Amino acid sequence: MKFTPFGRAEGFAWTSRKLANAKKRGERAAQREQDRYPLLADQAPEAAPFEANAEAKRRDDQMRRAEKALREFHSRVWRESRKDDQAANPCQREAVRAAWIAWTGPRTSVYFRYIVDLHTGVQAQRSEAFTEHKQESRAEVFRLATQQKSLELVEA
Repeated sequence: MKFTPFGRAEGFAWTSRKLANAKKRGERAAQREQDRYPLLADQAPEAAPFEANAEAKRRDDQMRRAEKALREFHSRVWRESRKDDQAANPCQREAVRAAWIAWTGPRTSVYFRYIVDLHTGVQAQRSEAFTEHKQESRAEVFRLATQQKSLELVEA
């Protein structure tokens, strides 16, 4: 099966622009607070000193977590799509295969999911289940709202 490999991030690196913006972040936040609360400006705590290494590590960790979550999402969508494709009847599977071969866009998990949904009817089932869940949730909220008593103000 043809697919576009999902690239990996190289890691965080400072540029002069990123570094300058990061250094000024504390000043900008303090200025916003001063503009928002001018009478309390003298009581606001000072901004913490900027540490480039700690900030670079934080950004690198955040980037790696985001990449991991995105890769896990694509893996899950591939597995679910392949499972639904395998469960389809031969006519539907042939239609999916032909559509995937003819597909000119990016060959990622989300697009394969779209093609499988389009030709197998899985999307309609998922949509019905979602609509049913939404109706149940709304009924529960309505039930809870009607059970609540009105707010009565009592003089003390």
